[in-house]
Amino acid sequence: MRHFAYCRADGVIQQTVSVGDESAVAPPDIAGLTCVEIDRPATGYVLQAGVFVPSTPSDADLAAAARAARDRLLDVTDRTQVADTALAAQQVIAWRQLRTALRNLPQQPGFPRSITWPTTPDGADTTPPALVAPLGPAPVVIPPQPVVAPPPIQPLPPPPGPLP
Repeated sequence: MRHFAYCRADGVIQQTVSVGDESAVAPPDIAGLTCVEIDRPATGYVLQAGVFVPSTPSDADLAAAARAARDRLLDVTDRTQVADTALAAQQVIAWRQLRTALRNLPQQPGFPRSITWPTTPDGADTTPPALVAPLGPAPVVIPPQPVVAPPPIQPLPPPPGPLP
């Protein structure tokens, strides 16, 4: 089996593909991505001077991922702020303070590389398990295609009878 990586111009691997056996042909380059052979499948790496090294997400990628995680938390806590909530007034205020802290995350010193996530009024940690894949933007999805030799050409059968 041979392994290939589709890399952006900056060397970041967007997709890996494993094809056929050792005699398989390399897949073609596509839409701004260059195909290079690699020793094994790997994503989240950058090609530097012919060597793959772990990539570092940009501040913009980290900020976008943090804001997306924050927005999901705001979405799930919307119910704590509706007029007909079953929560006591003090609980509503506590959840409102959490929501304010979430909205203020981008103003923290060190954002987006260093974020102090607030805890919920019931003591739960809101820190997301992982904010961003090392690739940043969504990778181009290229389904692996097995390389298969074409079937041999079969001769045509003779005509059924004499030609007119």
